[in-house]
Amino acid sequence: MRAFELRRIAQHWWVLLIAGIVSLGFGIAALDFYPALSLSFAVVWSALWLMTGGVLESWLAFQEKHAQLPWGLTLTFGLVAFVAGVLALAYPLATISALMGLLSAFGLVGGAIMLVAAGRHQSVERDARQAIHHAIRT
Repeated sequence: MRAFELRRIAQHWWVLLIAGIVSLGFGIAALDFYPALSLSFAVVWSALWLMTGGVLESWLAFQEKHAQLPWGLTLTFGLVAFVAGVLALAYPLATISALMGLLSAFGLVGGAIMLVAAGRHQSVERDARQAIHHAIRT
């Protein structure tokens, strides 16, 4: 979405679009090859994704600077992503631990949100029944 917002003011807006397409491609490939994924493949795949995104985002930051747009945050995220990719390759056990931690956190947070939503749904349903029952009596 950001790429299309920059289209009118940045000559190289397409770089952000490519970064998004690369991320989407990595995500689709990971889902498609999931049954055959090995732990080493997951590490390499994650590292390449981070490094590719980091390089593209860093390059985009310099384009934003040239266009006199705010660029510091884009460069920071690009450098952090690239360094994270290098560290992912250097420390594969930590990478696997981080991936499992993210999956676990997603499961825990998602489950907690679903439980809260179920409780609220039940409360709304109870309130609606009471209101209907009260309306019928009067």
